[in-house]
Amino acid sequence: YQIVLLISGGIGITPMQSICNELMEQFTRGRKLIRVHFIWSVRDRDIISALHHKDFMKDKAPTSLHPPFVPDLVSAPTSESAAAAVKNPASPLHTEFYLTKIQRVPTEDDSQQENLLHPSVMNVVRTGRPDWEALFTRTHQLAVEHSQSRVAVLCCGPANLTKSILEMAQKHSGK
Repeated sequence: YQIVLLISGGIGITPMQSICNELMEQFTRGRKLIRVHFIWSVRDRDIISALHHKDFMKDKAPTSLHPPFVPDLVSAPTSESAAAAVKNPASPLHTEFYLTKIQRVPTEDDSQQENLLHPSVMNVVRTGRPDWEALFTRTHQLAVEHSQSRVAVLCCGPANLTKSILEMAQKHSGK
């Protein structure tokens, strides 16, 4: 497969991250990849906040991981080489992170700040749920543009998520 959708919900990110890192390593060794679209949807802001907190990830994440996952999932790359790799237009990797329980950025006088995500993280995390129909439509169009008849769709997460993704994959494959 040259087009891959990696979709994860909650802690389902663990195997998807591993698969993504392997695909990107294969890409650096010459594997032809048009797109690796990595989507992570999470309900609880605590998971994202924990990953965003520098002290949490310090000495825990291997530095050999692909730049979007170093030093954590939701921070901009800190080194020039990592930033260049992420911005490289030749890279097939496209990532989207969603927080499904939050709908707005906290304000200074907000009485419910404990339920909101810190503003510094909002530029890399989208709020709400992914638009699966739009994602599958765009992926189908990309496959047609590149004369690809197959797209790999991998999903790990809650039962409702995997059921929705299976339905979308079947709908867009004509089966």
